[in-house]
Amino acid sequence: MCETNKKKLILPSDYDRSITKSFEKRKLGSSSDVPQLGAQKKQSIEPLVVLNQEQQGLLAFFEIIEAYYCLNHRVNRSSYAVN
Repeated sequence: MCETNKKKLILPSDYDRSITKSFEKRKLGSSSDVPQLGAQKKQSIEPLVVLNQEQQGLLAFFEIIEAYYCLNHRVNRSSYAVN
C-alpha cells in the first residue's frame, strides 16, 4: 500500500471549521447590507403631533367646512387642500 493511505487522515473539529470559516468571511469582508452603528445616514421623521380633544373638534370642523366649500364651488378637494 501507499504511504499516504497508511497515514490516518485527521479532520478538523466542528469548532476549528467554524473558526476558520468565520476568519475567512471576515477576511473577504462582510456581505451584510446592515450598516454598523454610526455608519448609517441620520434619518429624521416629522414629530408626532398629538391633538387634544378641542383641537380634534376644530380640525373636524375645518374638514367639514372645506368639504362644503368644495361641493358648492365644484372644486376638487385634493387640489384645494393645503399640506
